[in-house]
Amino acid sequence: LVAKLLDKGILNLTEVQSLEDNGEYVNIPSIQRLATHTSGFTYQPLTRIQNLAMFASVLTGGKACVDNPFVGKSSKTQMLDSVRTIKNNNEDHPFYYSNINYALLALLCEQAVGTPYVEQMMSLIESDLELTDTNFKFENVMLGNSGKHRQGNWCWNVEESMIASGGLYSTAADLRKFLTFHFNESRDHPFVDIMKIKHATGPKAYDMGLGWKLQ
Repeated sequence: LVAKLLDKGILNLTEVQSLEDNGEYVNIPSIQRLATHTSGFTYQPLTRIQNLAMFASVLTGGKACVDNPFVGKSSKTQMLDSVRTIKNNNEDHPFYYSNINYALLALLCEQAVGTPYVEQMMSLIESDLELTDTNFKFENVMLGNSGKHRQGNWCWNVEESMIASGGLYSTAADLRKFLTFHFNESRDHPFVDIMKIKHATGPKAYDMGLGWKLQ
């Protein structure tokens, strides 16, 4: 979605970005740094302790296996509050995978187009990518148990910005179509070329693109 908006000139790859919330603008790093996880952000909107507790709960079959810890914590205002106090210049930072990068990218897409992120993404999925079994989950369709572990999918509210980092569910067939889409040359979708370009160097000399890394 970001690549498509870059190709149309709606978004800029390297400039410092600003997000508006209640009449106040908050500067954030460039799209290039957000998409390659070199923005300097880490655990936000959770604290380090909350982040570790979430992973521990998932690994042990705890509450976080089913109950989404980001619901109620990732509205636009909460996202910007979590980064507003962080001194973060638009400069190179070491690679650190952080979900908040995708949340901020989703907010930038919303602001630039004036349409909710979920609507834009579903239009891309259905019209451009032509995927039929990829969508967002707003209810639990995977209830059950596996041994001592609870099972389920995280449910999202449409206004949660963190839906951009983990709200999509797909199938093996659609993932195959998605990979094929990347490798095919397409005059109808020139934004694919932007997705193939190396934009940063990640850990262990990985090549970093817009949302991917490759050794």
